[in-house]
Amino acid sequence: MYSLVVPLRKARNWWFHLCTGSSVYDAADEEHYRQRILVMTSGFWLITVVVMTILLPFLMELAPEGRVAADALFIATFVGVLLSMLVLRFRDDRITALNVMLFVYAGAFTAACFAFGGTQSPTYPLLMLAPAMAGIAGSIALSATWGVIVIAIWMSILQAERSGFQFTQIIVPENHAMAMVMALSAMGIAMVSVIIIYAEMNKSLRLSLQDINSEL
Repeated sequence: MYSLVVPLRKARNWWFHLCTGSSVYDAADEEHYRQRILVMTSGFWLITVVVMTILLPFLMELAPEGRVAADALFIATFVGVLLSMLVLRFRDDRITALNVMLFVYAGAFTAACFAFGGTQSPTYPLLMLAPAMAGIAGSIALSATWGVIVIAIWMSILQAERSGFQFTQIIVPENHAMAMVMALSAMGIAMVSVIIIYAEMNKSLRLSLQDINSEL
């Protein structure tokens, strides 16, 4: 177990230094820890999407349109993380970096709703990750803002559906249940990862404060 923890910790430190230009072991303040949450969570999400993209063809048969849609979601996630980390690295602006990532993420998943059946799309419930991430890596006000945006998106899609708008449904009926299970599993993994990372940051901050109090 120890032999696995060491390379994972080195990979974490490398990813954080690559995205921020600073060390994981820098000053223990709120900004540093929120940057760590943003960087670690974005990296975890990227890995999750890569794994899902690789496994998807083995779990269900995809039509050409489905393959294109899956690749588009992967590219959108990659672009969102890349742009976000570039902003964080070269502008040192966590809030802008977070908003860039959430804008690309929410835009891609909203667009996917038009290809995957509107409210029946597996990406429809995944939009709730935007305000959750905004609250943990950003602020309460930012979380509330993204919550309003997501609710507006949900209501717009629902209203369009009730008004007779015909959403495309490229997921065949026999694969829909599997697609929903994969989407909800990805959401569960993402939420658990955010909670674990947040708990780890709080523990590290608490230990740092205890050390400072001991020194005083």
